[in-house]
Amino acid sequence: MMKFLTYCVLFFIAFVSIDSFAKWVPLLKNTDNDSIFFDPARVKKMGDDLHVVTLTNYQQAKMTKDYPMWSTMTHLSINCAKKTFMIHQVINYEEEDLQGKDHPMNFKYPKISPIPDTSTVSMIYSKICE
Repeated sequence: MMKFLTYCVLFFIAFVSIDSFAKWVPLLKNTDNDSIFFDPARVKKMGDDLHVVTLTNYQQAKMTKDYPMWSTMTHLSINCAKKTFMIHQVINYEEEDLQGKDHPMNFKYPKISPIPDTSTVSMIYSKICE
């Protein structure tokens, strides 16, 4: 019986989405009325950078060449001292709230960019760096 319970717990951990337990905090609504959130509990220090995860729910589906995109998860890192950022991964979803079929895009060599003064990244910067 103990083995069965152990397998059930491992199955639950392996197959239940961690995203459903995230505490997404509203960050902003952009000019297209898309809602952008981040999860403060997922901010992790990695060397000089802070790793951040964002969720964007689109008011209207964004059409790619192959599928409608209703939400996106973005993994990025921010260097607070240098005021720069890099996008490591973008995962598009065919439904809101990171549901439905996922379409990941990984950036093996992410570009380091300065943080624009008026941007989603600048809003995140003000929440986690200042």
